[in-house]
Amino acid sequence: MAIAAHAQDNNAALRGRVSDALAKGDTATAQKLMLDLSASLKLSPGAAAVPQWNTFFEEIRACGLYPQETRLACVIDIKQQGGYGGGISSFGSFEYVSFFIDWANDGFTSTDYVGTGIVHLAEGSAGTSFAVYRDFGPPGSLLRSRVGSASTSTVTGYNALAKLSWTFPSITPGAPVPWGNELQFRIRVLPIR
Repeated sequence: MAIAAHAQDNNAALRGRVSDALAKGDTATAQKLMLDLSASLKLSPGAAAVPQWNTFFEEIRACGLYPQETRLACVIDIKQQGGYGGGISSFGSFEYVSFFIDWANDGFTSTDYVGTGIVHLAEGSAGTSFAVYRDFGPPGSLLRSRVGSASTSTVTGYNALAKLSWTFPSITPGAPVPWGNELQFRIRVLPIR
């Protein structure tokens, strides 16, 4: 139990250093700290295949597809009062959700990246939830092809992935981030009528 409490204190202290840099408008220092933290999280050859995500500050709760707008969306929960780069009148910080669709059904790679949604945060956001979304254009008119007044669509299902990261986006699936998590979900594009 003491080890877990020490890890949370260390986590909050590291987050505080990045948050302080952001509050001063020093994005270069914040980015360097985040890069150093991300490098220290790289999986070693003997490590488990799935990284342990740090969801102490924020976490993706649920995701889905809004097919009429070809929009991927997620709900993220903000869990702490502080650690977000300053108060409401400050620069604050950003939460990024990067989206991937496994078009070829061969596992997620960086080439499956379809875009990133962003939400701006400030201190005092604990207990709130935010919707983060990204509209995307399917490759090769995968969703729709119109000939005259006829419209057809695919009904194929795809695996999708959302990756949450604080302060800077991460567009490599499976790579750990200092704060955030990933959520896999299934989407199905329904016929357009």
